[in-house]
Amino acid sequence: MFEKIKKAHDMFFNGTKILLDESDTIAVSSFVKGRHTPEEPHSHFDGTWDELLDVVNNAKKNESNIIPGYRDGVLLVIVPAKRFLTSIVPNESVERFNVEYTPRKKGEKPVLKISSFGDKTPAVYVEIVLYSHETLTESSEASCDADWEVISINASPINEAIPMNNTTRARNVLCEPGGTDPHLEQKTKEELIEFIRDTSQATMFWSRHTMVQPPIGTRKDVTN
Repeated sequence: MFEKIKKAHDMFFNGTKILLDESDTIAVSSFVKGRHTPEEPHSHFDGTWDELLDVVNNAKKNESNIIPGYRDGVLLVIVPAKRFLTSIVPNESVERFNVEYTPRKKGEKPVLKISSFGDKTPAVYVEIVLYSHETLTESSEASCDADWEVISINASPINEAIPMNNTTRARNVLCEPGGTDPHLEQKTKEELIEFIRDTSQATMFWSRHTMVQPPIGTRKDVTN
């Protein structure tokens, strides 16, 4: 994991200052507020949105916590795993699967989603995905005027990052509603090879893992 972080820093920043200034404003996107909650089958933070921003702002002070994303305008911030819950479980532990054909949000095309039933567990490793305001405005996805928005809470049950879901990756590459163009035409041969390798690893990971649906009765609201 740490070798990958160093390689990413060398490849994208070449020893220069990372483009996330102390003065940059960060907000939680409306997308995350409706998706990364206790009642949804996604990782979430056991606290308020303001407390989540405090965690991110503290972590970004250390440059080693910041990793470049799959394109310009996308950053990952490594944060302490305390108070984060992950919904990802290995398939061998699942007794019953749930299958839905539904869009991720209104305006997007429906996709097949497979989940399981159970409880979220404490995360071991967490990355917060940030998109810049300029990147979000490309697809009219900006929900506020902040310099950066939290777009995803990636909480892993193991001590390494979880790969991007292939449906999300395909949505980006095909520039479908809700996707963000990765500009593959601007990447070098080495970067394209790495992209293909990451896609293959993601395919294997998500063929062996699912996200749990939290049981009704154990849910609680997260408010500001």
